[in-house]
Amino acid sequence: MTNQGLFAKGACGCCVLLGIITAILLGTSYRVLGPEDQLVIFSAFDKETVNGPATFFVAPGRKTEQRKAVRLGPREYAVVKHAKSGKMRHEAGGKLLFLGPWDELESVKAKIVLQKLDYIRLVDELTGEERVVKGPNILVPGPLEKSKEGVESAIIISAEKSVLLQDV
Repeated sequence: MTNQGLFAKGACGCCVLLGIITAILLGTSYRVLGPEDQLVIFSAFDKETVNGPATFFVAPGRKTEQRKAVRLGPREYAVVKHAKSGKMRHEAGGKLLFLGPWDELESVKAKIVLQKLDYIRLVDELTGEERVVKGPNILVPGPLEKSKEGVESAIIISAEKSVLLQDV
């Protein structure tokens, strides 16, 4: 064999090897997301999300995390915490909830259902503001609202019934 023949075989082998490496890199970078899928793409200092359905390429070497969207029923809400700021928020259902890049799902809770004669007192833990919501209603409380007593029944006052109030 001549030097030219060896060189041609070596060049051909390098091309094949380069083609295999390129195919592997492109194959691992190709992403297909279903309708309930979400991809979190990490960069040096930030994150971004891509919601499905989608088909795209991710730059080779970028760290990714795949997660599912949260399906919320019509009588549910999600408690979501922003990982950077620590702020809490409530997302009302029914919907398919795609979290933001820095969001974390804390829990899924049932909405508060108030019948016709029901009411609830909610107190904001930060400001101390009180709000009273009467039924009929389906309620999602604010992120910092709590109720000591829960759902209460209203007292019906008529000609035969009365209420005596005492200042304690």
